[in-house]
Amino acid sequence: MSSTHYGAGRNSFGAARPPQLVRWCGALPLLTTQNGKIVDGDGNPVFIHGIAWFGFNGGATMTGNLSAGFDAVSQDFKTVVWRIKQLGFNAVRLPVSFSHFADDPKNFTMECTVPPPASVAATMVPPKKPVLPLSNAALPSVADVPFIPPEAWTGGLATSMLPGTCNADLPNDSTRNRYIWVVKYLINEGFYVNIDFHSIGMAGEGLGLKADDNTLYNTTLWVGLWYDLLSDVFEVAPEAKGRLLIDFINEPDGYGLTWEGSKGIDSLTDIYITVMDALWPICPDCLFLIEGGGQVKLLANWGNGFATDPAVLSKLKPKVSDASSFFIGTWDKPYVNQIVLAPHFYCPAVSGANFGYKPSLGQYQIYNETFGYLTSKGFCYKGKCRVYAGILDEFGSTFEDQKELDCWRGIVDYMNNAPGPARDGWHGNITSWFYWSWNPDSIGTGGMVDPINWRTIEWLKMDAMTGGTPRFRAGLRLKPWYLAGFQPLNRTGNSAPSPAPVIQLANAGLTPLEKYLMIAASPFAGCAVASMLLFALWAVGWCERAPPPEPDDGESPSEKSTAEARHGLRGGMPTSENSIFLQWGTDEWYAAEAAEKVASAAQA
Repeated sequence: MSSTHYGAGRNSFGAARPPQLVRWCGALPLLTTQNGKIVDGDGNPVFIHGIAWFGFNGGATMTGNLSAGFDAVSQDFKTVVWRIKQLGFNAVRLPVSFSHFADDPKNFTMECTVPPPASVAATMVPPKKPVLPLSNAALPSVADVPFIPPEAWTGGLATSMLPGTCNADLPNDSTRNRYIWVVKYLINEGFYVNIDFHSIGMAGEGLGLKADDNTLYNTTLWVGLWYDLLSDVFEVAPEAKGRLLIDFINEPDGYGLTWEGSKGIDSLTDIYITVMDALWPICPDCLFLIEGGGQVKLLANWGNGFATDPAVLSKLKPKVSDASSFFIGTWDKPYVNQIVLAPHFYCPAVSGANFGYKPSLGQYQIYNETFGYLTSKGFCYKGKCRVYAGILDEFGSTFEDQKELDCWRGIVDYMNNAPGPARDGWHGNITSWFYWSWNPDSIGTGGMVDPINWRTIEWLKMDAMTGGTPRFRAGLRLKPWYLAGFQPLNRTGNSAPSPAPVIQLANAGLTPLEKYLMIAASPFAGCAVASMLLFALWAVGWCERAPPPEPDDGESPSEKSTAEARHGLRGGMPTSENSIFLQWGTDEWYAAEAAEKVASAAQA
């Protein structure tokens, strides 16, 4: 393990406190796990129902695609966030690529048409509601629709379209600062945020080929980039404490990573332990999401490779990579209860598989052998067994044919431990998840909105997550505004997010400076005082909130081509960028760009 002290000289947040102090204090982190369940600092269960929203990882320099559509419903970031809240999601997965932090931010502050709140609310009404207990609301509440000033929506203006400015306060100084701003805004709106290192493309054919972010191949550089990012997030948003999930490596097989290491590439075990050792002192309340790898032969090629049973590992020759080193290496770590296993489950439209995609074809056996057993029996070592929490970090479907429907229903039954084949005793309930994705330009899954204007909700997908319909009898406990049990997210933090989009009132009588101040002003004094107090408590080591410790070369050409196609555009650039991606998507272009950006990052 590297002993490098990341971020030295930045601030004292990087200084590790003795594990004994943590044990003496005995306080739970604000977000942690107990007995294979995600819980809060009081031990109450936490159910994360999230959605991925990509863009920062693919050159868009923002969540995609704020250029689509014809009004603020799809073009204004804060309005889209409001819509996500009304659908019942309480978390957002934000894919990011360190190399793309070097991209110049594209300007999304633009003139746009602003519909009245009631019109925006009307876009959230499903054509037919599930046969489930309903809420009493006819429309979602418009009390926090992000439009200013509220007095504008009176009289005739209440039903009028107004000229306005979308994304008026979106930072334009750097892509990195914009990403941090988005993280802060989402947390202030009450979301959990999954910071997800998510390169486009595959690097499995060799270093520098196809993946557009190769910082991971320099562990010291990569861990340092993680450390600096989280340090800056907490500096700007101390309220992020207890609200972050850190998804270190999206689908490690894409990088050719194995648990043992190969071909000069560090082992997945060493990479994970090195980064957690560095980040836990500054992020003791973060959940560390771990994706598996090196087990493609077991059909565990989307971050699912956690198999440790010798009988399972030896099914095929040569034996596949063994995840035991990770569980042994983290057994006595003070952050072991911050670890959450984060597999991805996909159906034939993405995986290309003609077997193993439904219960009668071995679906549950694959899930159990490569991941599920860890949520039930657990990993056994030193005469004890530890059960791990799991979160389904990616899954999605277009539901375009019977295979997709069979696969999806199998996944839902597995997560719910439904009576029947799914209740096999080999896995626990999976109650937290991130659906892929909001963006509709994702191959094999589509998104939560239509692919033309990014405006109309794909209600079939909402039905799949709520259940209660003839096609989707069972769901995943998602509660949008129209179902009983909907829980509005409460805004958090010390500074209320400034509203947007800004409505342009001709007779407002404000100077440009006054308009700017109206947008930018917020009560930073309280935030500063709270930050100073938090810093003082942290610096003296006041009861840190953390618990006591309780390459595969056998990939077939068809598997490889399917994986490359999926990684090439799923999570890639927005629709408007795809033509550029396809024209420039050569190995040489990616290798040159990645090398240049890594060199620039190292010099910085």
